[in-house]
Amino acid sequence: MIFNKFQKIKSWIVSHKKTSIVLALVLVFVVYKIYQNFTSTAGDPKYILTTVQKGSIITTVTGSGQVSADNQIDIQSKASGDITGVYVEPGQVVTAGTLLAQVDSRDADLTLKSAQISYDKLVEVAKPQDVKAAEVSVNTAYNDSWNAISSTFVDYPSLITGMDDLFYTPNGYLSSANNLNKSDISRSYIQKAGMLYDQAKTQYGVILTEYNSLSRSSATTSIDLLLNDTQKMVSLMADALKNTQSAVSYIVQTESDTSTGATAAASNVNTWLNTINNHLSALLSAQSSITSNQNTLNNLVQGADSLDVEAQKISLQKQELAYQDYFIRAPFDGTVARVPVKVGSPASGATIATLVTTQKIATISLNEVDVAKIKVGDKVNLTFDAIDGLNITGKIAEIDLVGTVSSGVVNYNVKISFDTQDDRVKSGMSVNASVITASKQDVLVVPSASVKSQSTTYYVDYFDQKYSDAEASAGVISKIAPLSKEVTIGLSDDTNTEIISGLNEGDQVVSRTVTTSTKTTAAPSILGSTGSGGAARRIGG
Repeated sequence: MIFNKFQKIKSWIVSHKKTSIVLALVLVFVVYKIYQNFTSTAGDPKYILTTVQKGSIITTVTGSGQVSADNQIDIQSKASGDITGVYVEPGQVVTAGTLLAQVDSRDADLTLKSAQISYDKLVEVAKPQDVKAAEVSVNTAYNDSWNAISSTFVDYPSLITGMDDLFYTPNGYLSSANNLNKSDISRSYIQKAGMLYDQAKTQYGVILTEYNSLSRSSATTSIDLLLNDTQKMVSLMADALKNTQSAVSYIVQTESDTSTGATAAASNVNTWLNTINNHLSALLSAQSSITSNQNTLNNLVQGADSLDVEAQKISLQKQELAYQDYFIRAPFDGTVARVPVKVGSPASGATIATLVTTQKIATISLNEVDVAKIKVGDKVNLTFDAIDGLNITGKIAEIDLVGTVSSGVVNYNVKISFDTQDDRVKSGMSVNASVITASKQDVLVVPSASVKSQSTTYYVDYFDQKYSDAEASAGVISKIAPLSKEVTIGLSDDTNTEIISGLNEGDQVVSRTVTTSTKTTAAPSILGSTGSGGAARRIGG
């Protein structure tokens, strides 16, 4: 039958050659279009990659102003305290860096030394005897914890016996047989306490088996687990005893029960509760001691966390900078015009000396946000609208202590001294200033566009495989979304961001994403397909 159908089809094709050719071409075209659509990457995102590398980060504050005709600067103190020394007098010629006066720096000196000691202790390599002592402390803590656990299990049998007598013996004060005539509220108190005790007793049986399988010399991980389980067991029993105490107190008070049984029950439950609370306190103390001593040992063996070291280093640098404020120095060469202070005068906000210079000075205006980022002595790059290509360096010489308000915005005048002189620069010329507020050299950097944030977490996108520089810069087309990795960032400038942790030099990250608009056949760089054109993002290491 199949052969006959095949013969009929063959005969039809032979007798309709033109039609058969047309149908064959149509079929080939349809199959090609299906294949093309299936392998097309039109509309798939293209990921431009960049390589993590070492570089420099420089953060700046920019402002504009004019070259000033005024060459007189008031040198002011940023430190608080009494002036302990004045080392210049009017008419004296000084050079940049000359010590003009000193403020009492004893407290600042102690603060700096404390910061230095904290940093030195943090980065200090552990001594063998300290490691040995820490190991002994950890062993002692585990030994104490075993003692606390053992003491708990020594007292538990008598406690269980007492509670069983209270709830389940015919004459037990809280037994069902002894409380048939009690009020509904009394019975509800007894029922709740009894249920909690049953749970505590059941848990005791489970933890007792765990305790009996271990010894003082067992692995610390096993003792940790037993300690945690024992704490839970004791906490549950303490809860049961509190409810039992409440049940006894309610019955005694509402029914004015002064019987010997009532008195004995109240006294026993109170004693048991004190005992169990003492055990719970000892177990918690043992756990705290293990954690504390183990952390100490880990810090000695592994060294301080890199982020803690970096934070302490920054704190030390801040103290060093603050300490320099107690020594007021000339910001540039000049002649001392006046010295309005003397030894013993308060220094905070005071003008220490007025300095006249032959150097040109620029005055710029900064808002309150930017002025808080700069300080006297900061380096400045200067350019001039009227002189193409001229770039002069300078430094901050004076910052107004009081700002001026204009349209609700507070601005402060900042005077900048020039490091070099150029006769082309005239008074009144417009000047653009870029104040360097912080810089780091030879650090890991990525384009700032690569770094994304979610709440207080920063992360970058990346692919599992490595691409050539040509592929990375041209862009990788992928149907699967890139993975995400959490990073810790440092300084950022207009272009790049410092990476403190999370990436290594040579890693590739996504710097930007573009959408393809033309159909192309899938290249070998395609990472794969999910069928739906996407994949869930995960943040990982």
